[in-house]
Amino acid sequence: MIRRKSIRLAIIPIFLAIFIMTTATTSLATTINPRLSGSDRYQTSVAIANQFSNQLSNQSVDNVILASGNDFPDALSASVLAHQLNAPILLVDSHTQTSKDALDYIQAHLKPGGTVYITGGSGVIGADFESNLSSRYQIKRLGGADRYDTNELIVNEVNTSGETVFIADGEDFPDALSISSFASQTGSPILLTQTSALPKEAQEYLTNKQPKQIYISGGTGVVSDAVQNQIQSILPNATITRFAGQDRFATASLAYDQFAASPQTIYLASGLDYPDALSGSFLAGQNGDPILLINPATPLVPDSIAEYLTQLYQNGVSPNITVLGGVGAVPDEVVNNVVNLLNGKDQSPLFNITAVDPRLILGGSVIPLPNQTYWFNKLTYQYNFPASSFHSTMQYNLYRYMLNPDNEASVHNKAVALHSGITINNCVYFQAELLRRMGFNISNKMANVVDFGNLLPNLGFKKDTNIKDLKPGDIVITQGNTHTYTFMGWVNSGKYDYAYVVDNQARVFGGQVYHVRKIDTYDPVKDTDPMAYFFYY
Repeated sequence: MIRRKSIRLAIIPIFLAIFIMTTATTSLATTINPRLSGSDRYQTSVAIANQFSNQLSNQSVDNVILASGNDFPDALSASVLAHQLNAPILLVDSHTQTSKDALDYIQAHLKPGGTVYITGGSGVIGADFESNLSSRYQIKRLGGADRYDTNELIVNEVNTSGETVFIADGEDFPDALSISSFASQTGSPILLTQTSALPKEAQEYLTNKQPKQIYISGGTGVVSDAVQNQIQSILPNATITRFAGQDRFATASLAYDQFAASPQTIYLASGLDYPDALSGSFLAGQNGDPILLINPATPLVPDSIAEYLTQLYQNGVSPNITVLGGVGAVPDEVVNNVVNLLNGKDQSPLFNITAVDPRLILGGSVIPLPNQTYWFNKLTYQYNFPASSFHSTMQYNLYRYMLNPDNEASVHNKAVALHSGITINNCVYFQAELLRRMGFNISNKMANVVDFGNLLPNLGFKKDTNIKDLKPGDIVITQGNTHTYTFMGWVNSGKYDYAYVVDNQARVFGGQVYHVRKIDTYDPVKDTDPMAYFFYY
């Protein structure tokens, strides 16, 4: 129960999608440039292209490169060609009628008689692009029988001595994109390879060019030792350097260490999809700046990328930041953590879910959280505890059950229904319903905290008063028997103060059934009582 007090309510919108907000630590040492993004990947590519052409005196370009926005293989090596031609990369759909954004950019910025390079065959980027554009511009299609044939055509279009060559997996995108700006700036071609065998096109290129330095981007799981041995047999005097980390982010960071010790700008792009990094590779390649791959599913910068940023700070390097893509691709919280790291600060893993499940019967306006103390911690949020972390298998099952939003809404609304539609003072209805779903025989009329506490020992539960003994799935009773909830874990490991809980009080905790509550002492901010004791099974 929360004591009644005068609170000014702020009504927040209710959305299905989860919108995440996080803490930010900003500093004047690093400039965050305007985000380059659009409503989709196609508009984002145009935003990136506009960033380049707007810097030109007449805002006109001589060349543009079209790449598929539906799949990555044909365009992975286009960044080097884009750099040499000073040509922005525009993403297009398979046909002109669904590629208006790119066509509008071409009409506005490509000089009459300029050249449109199309990467990929007509099955990927349709022949209607030629018919639509050929009356005003030169068209050159670089499309082969497969991705490796297309790669050869693009590489041969690049005017380079071939002294240095990059090798990357042709079956996936991250390893090629992470080195694309470095290859571009140095004019070094990117040759795509199969995992277990070097394509004949790549073999022919290496044989003809005889480069002295080879960089392999990716571990042996994507570019096998067999491929490296093939390369060495073709180039017995070449130096081969491999960037191989435990994942795509660690592999990328090794390349950053090698080529971007003092960048002017760092570009942030999703490491889980290719379009924004591909479009941005042209901009990043102008000065050989890195495209940092991030994981949009978490507010935390990947460990290996964080180590690189920390090293920049320690070396006194303060690059500007340009974000490629919208907040779904590069969340604001990730950007804030990048700024933190560049300024010698720790990452903040705190985030807040402000969207409310519309299925919840709340009976009034949602009360937003008063401050960040009640936000979630990505390091502990819905933590995947091992079975040994629970007092019993039943409580493990209970914990897992309540991590499901469907079950959260179902138990919450059932408690309201059992209380005849009343949306307050339902804590026992909520906990009793949850235990019924775990197989316990509890009356639907159970509604009193004292009676509930007296019943649990008869059902086999044991009582404890030591807060440090709490484990996920335990049932807590507060002092004065004012409330009961299920403990779901500590927000900060080793600190016995703020906990994740599930109960009936979603409305007053930001609309979240699973929320943060202070449980060790009375909380004057939320006016809640501390734990008195708990039950475990």
